[in-house]
Amino acid sequence: MASPLAEVVQGYSELASFLLKRWTEHASKVAERLDDGSYDADSAAADLATSVSLTVESGFLFASEALDAAAILSGGQREPHLVDSVAFSSPLPGATLTLAGPLANTLDTDQLPAAVVTIRPAQLAAAAADFTLRADATGHHGGTYWGTVRATAPAAQGLVPVWITVQ
Repeated sequence: MASPLAEVVQGYSELASFLLKRWTEHASKVAERLDDGSYDADSAAADLATSVSLTVESGFLFASEALDAAAILSGGQREPHLVDSVAFSSPLPGATLTLAGPLANTLDTDQLPAAVVTIRPAQLAAAAADFTLRADATGHHGGTYWGTVRATAPAAQGLVPVWITVQ
């Protein structure tokens, strides 16, 4: 994992690239209308509104990045972030439970690898069907992560859709 300072610099660099792209696109549209002679009062009003919106968005994102930087530099990000799921039920009481791959967040931009997810219990008692998940979500984005648990019994197998929310 990168040093905290490198992580902060990377965050600001990504933010600057994102905002530069947004402002460049806006300026290009304005310049295009000025060049082709179609710029009028309505265009100016719309461009002013877009500029104000981009200014507010930029300010908000810089403030948010500053809060992220403070949290990263304070060292709080290095502590384990354990999260627990709601209870799920296996279709096969007494089954052995295994994760059928990583859990992916809703936008599929991050995953919790199977190695950081624990099924509790992994082996259900003879008549038991309920289980939960615990994940070490340290360094992962907030959101709901979805996946599947495979329930295996001597004569059958079943799948259980599961999720865990990282805050």
